[in-house]
Amino acid sequence: GSCSESCGADGTQNREFQITVSAANGGVVCSNAHGDIDTTSCNTEEDCPVDCVGAWDGWHVDCSVTCGGGIDTRTFLVTTPAAYGGVPCEHEDGASGTAECETEACPVDCDGSWSAWDACDASCGVGSQTKTFNVNVAAANGGVDCPHSDGD
Repeated sequence: GSCSESCGADGTQNREFQITVSAANGGVVCSNAHGDIDTTSCNTEEDCPVDCVGAWDGWHVDCSVTCGGGIDTRTFLVTTPAAYGGVPCEHEDGASGTAECETEACPVDCDGSWSAWDACDASCGVGSQTKTFNVNVAAANGGVDCPHSDGD
């Protein structure tokens, strides 16, 4: 018969002893009985294909930035390489994968300053002078507000 396995050390092959002519008239009796089974190992020299086993490790804990869009990485790790015609992994050992992270907008703190004092409105006696707070950049995305409104 054919081998029970196409490769590896576990293959066996059987053959059955058939007596086609029985001993008669003082002839020699067969050394095996009709239907005896002889078993032998087979295909022991053929290495079985080994499929690759691998997986991505987890995403790294730290994003490259804390806001505004960064990159996180992970690595493909091969634990069993393909051999003897086995199916290769979809990625090479050590391949990198990337994904965006911390994509929310960064906080923007207010940026403002006071103008110079205006000219005094009186040439003598008690007068008044003013200055104006100018907001150059308004607070956004949870940033710190200015201490005064624009134009105060």
